[in-house]
Amino acid sequence: MIDAPNGTSGFRAVWVGVGLLLLLACPSPIVPSETPPNLVVVVIDTLRADHVGAYGYGRDTSPSLDALASRGMRFARASAPSSWTKPSVASLFTSRPPSEHGAVDFLSAISADVETVTERLAGAGYRCLGVSSNFVHVNEQSGLTRGFHAWSTLKGNASEDSADFVIERSHAGPLWLRAVGAEEVNHELLGLLDAEPSRPVFLYLHYMEPHGGYSPPPDLRSRFVRDPEFARGAPPATATFLNDLAAGRVSVDEAGRRLLVDLYDAEIAAADRGLGALLEALQARGFDENTVYLVTSDHGEEFLDHGGWFHGLTLYEEALRVPLVIYDTRQRLGAAVVEHGVGLLDVATTLLAAAGLEPSPGMRGIDLLNGESREKSRDRFAELFPTRAESVIRPRTHVWAYGSWPWKVVSAPGGTVEVFRLDRDPGERHGVRPSAPGVPSGLVWRARTRARAARLARTVRQRGGHAIDVELNSEKREELKALGYIE
Repeated sequence: MIDAPNGTSGFRAVWVGVGLLLLLACPSPIVPSETPPNLVVVVIDTLRADHVGAYGYGRDTSPSLDALASRGMRFARASAPSSWTKPSVASLFTSRPPSEHGAVDFLSAISADVETVTERLAGAGYRCLGVSSNFVHVNEQSGLTRGFHAWSTLKGNASEDSADFVIERSHAGPLWLRAVGAEEVNHELLGLLDAEPSRPVFLYLHYMEPHGGYSPPPDLRSRFVRDPEFARGAPPATATFLNDLAAGRVSVDEAGRRLLVDLYDAEIAAADRGLGALLEALQARGFDENTVYLVTSDHGEEFLDHGGWFHGLTLYEEALRVPLVIYDTRQRLGAAVVEHGVGLLDVATTLLAAAGLEPSPGMRGIDLLNGESREKSRDRFAELFPTRAESVIRPRTHVWAYGSWPWKVVSAPGGTVEVFRLDRDPGERHGVRPSAPGVPSGLVWRARTRARAARLARTVRQRGGHAIDVELNSEKREELKALGYIE
């Protein structure tokens, strides 16, 4: 845990608790308040949008998130700026693309000259509290904790039989770890909040459940696994096993793939149950009024959609499309759906606008609570940089992706590009050449221009001395290996 910086006391207000049903009350006009709103952000790691009920999924994975969407706004085409955690979450905190914030690989952190949303909120009097169960990427070393008054990065010890991850240590025996559950994240965060219940607050929670390995609670496992007999004979879905799948050392048939999807869905339900418990606990502390809730993910996951597993390796929609739900208790819009494309770069600017603050210089996002700005179509861009670490599980298939709805351009290493039309081919099964009939004139040129600008921004940042590198020591290397990012 980090200690509170000096000089930021926060505003104070008196709050009255009411029931959870009032938290999800019927739509009403915006409620004015002299106190800036509390801001609550929940990131559910590795949650692809098409496995969420509010986004049309047929299984009951996300009742709490669906209920929040039914009282707020659901963004139908929200996209991450990368397909793995560090660059995506850094974009969420800075409202900048990865090439501009600097946290782009295993050895980098947010650049020193880039202000985070937390730093800006703390400077305006917010008390900022955060808890993460992604101990590898969402931690102090990545620069993501700057500005927080208190922060905890959680790890859970486990026995060999119950472990999600194993860290092989040269100086000692293996360290068995489990993913810390959402309810434990809640407990830690609420402890920080109750220790000094000043208002307004910015709360950040990072749930890990849907990230591999998959070891859902027994009741959810039994609910979602469709073939229990097959599951009893299958190997545990540890991060090591999923790493072997991604590397091509092992394979599964359709029944095995379906089991992994079942376990993934059960993990989503576990995170969603934690979300529901969080909403209830915050409601009891007076967060049913003058609060903005935002729930999203950092990236998706691959289940052989394009022949691969895991994440951080391609820029297809299953890896980039994420849920994004906002519930503003001051507006209560009631099941509003925004069809225009938005992204994680819009999170920081939305939070700042809700707090009555201007964005920091260089921020690229918009205010998603502003109806006029959110209804404008915008291009999107996603990036994958080299990891700067040896022995990755397999080479990255894509370098960048550019979207101008309904078109999408994806580039592979070496400069080869493929074009998709997402409204007719949402699964990206039928890529065409840039010269194919019907492809808009200038589409690929615009995409390549954006890619050149991203490369230039990255080069300028490195040569300007603002880039921050972190040491890939033996502990960090083993953590990356445990989660399946390197061999």
